[in-house]
Amino acid sequence: MRRSGFTLLELMVALFTLTLLVTAAYQGYFGIARGREILESASEMDVQNMVVMHRITRDLQSAYLIRGGTNLIAGPFPRPRTYFRCKDERYGADERDGIAFTALSRDVFPPQSLQPVYDSELAEVAYEVVPDEENSELGVLIRREIAPPGSSASVEEAGGAIARGIVALDFTCYNDQGVPVEDWDSTNLGPNGAVIGHPPLVGIRLTVKSSKGEVQMYITKVFLPLSQAKVLKGS
Repeated sequence: MRRSGFTLLELMVALFTLTLLVTAAYQGYFGIARGREILESASEMDVQNMVVMHRITRDLQSAYLIRGGTNLIAGPFPRPRTYFRCKDERYGADERDGIAFTALSRDVFPPQSLQPVYDSELAEVAYEVVPDEENSELGVLIRREIAPPGSSASVEEAGGAIARGIVALDFTCYNDQGVPVEDWDSTNLGPNGAVIGHPPLVGIRLTVKSSKGEVQMYITKVFLPLSQAKVLKGS
């Protein structure tokens, strides 16, 4: 007569099989959870940096330059009232460019009107990447705005950090012939003493690294609609 129950060998085989199933299930769950975490992190970084790119784009589209002698602010040390400067910089192997320009600060809706009217108030806008104190390999993107230009606002009052984890930031200015120009400066004179003015097109390449190590690059080009504008009435 055969006794009911399991032999020691059968029990060991069952335990081994159960261990394999539990291990496979755990690894599958961990892999799904990790994938979801990476996806959520990448999506969050996408949104944040797309907002940053949109902000830079809007500022550049408001860039404004007065042409002619009225652009100078009188005084013992005359300086341009409006300008556009882009400095080509490097930090190790990566670009860490800076850009500064004057821009129309906002549109104004007069009382009893739904139609916007350009306000000729100007502001100085600047973007630069400074070293991150917590990680020397990465940078922090700083935006500053001073209105009106030349006012004595402190760095803290003028703005602050809008993005972290910056690997590289590259601004490329293009002239009327579509040729990239490094170190664009509207306060200098071009060939034959011509005024340089605004670049009609600016390329932006932003490379960011998240806290989890993912690296993403964002690229766009911005047309400057006011690059050939005349002096606005009342400015």
